[in-house]
Amino acid sequence: MNLLVLGILAFILLLVFRGYRKGFFKSAASAIGIVLAVLLTAILYPGVNKLLCQYTVLDDVIEQKIIEKFELPEETKTATRNEEIDTIENLDLPDNVKGWLIANCNGETFLESGVDNVCSYIAKSLTAMVMRGISYVLTLLVLLLLLHILIMVLDVANYIPIVKSINKAGGAIFGAGQGILIVWIFMGIVTLLSTFSWAYQVIQMIDESPLLAWLYKKDIFLKIIVDILEKI
Repeated sequence: MNLLVLGILAFILLLVFRGYRKGFFKSAASAIGIVLAVLLTAILYPGVNKLLCQYTVLDDVIEQKIIEKFELPEETKTATRNEEIDTIENLDLPDNVKGWLIANCNGETFLESGVDNVCSYIAKSLTAMVMRGISYVLTLLVLLLLLHILIMVLDVANYIPIVKSINKAGGAIFGAGQGILIVWIFMGIVTLLSTFSWAYQVIQMIDESPLLAWLYKKDIFLKIIVDILEKI
């Protein structure tokens, strides 16, 4: 059992205890708040991404870091399809990200991205993926903060003795569900940021644990990740 498993289990248990203390109604509001934040983030983050790319140099910095990390040469020669696939397969990236790169590695994508070789394509595509991941995280954090402020007032049930016990038990159950939900969000974000060494190491730790690998396969937010990648 690696440290990531222990950390995630401890986190979920912490949320179970926190849910018990907060009660069902505030815990339910928190869970609903997370879902609403995720839905709103899916709508708003493309605009945030556009602003970051347009008014900051963050995308240029990230692209240069990716070129250096994966040692992508500024080649000009035309590679065969097998050579392109081999280049992508040799990258230290999750299989689903490499699969997406291979599936979109074609002349049409090269033309849209303004590139003429596989290495430039990889750099541009991974930069776009990371920028969307950063934009998604920033938007989600701001919305979660705003929603957290709104639900802080939902603590009335703890002052009604008749429903207090049920409220506490329901809160513990909701805490467990909320913990799994947050872990899924974390796994999805790590997938988007897998060009970073720390994120790729987290993916490897997930693969090493049967429990975390099972949770990763069941992750409902991976569908969102696929949608994000398809829009690049």
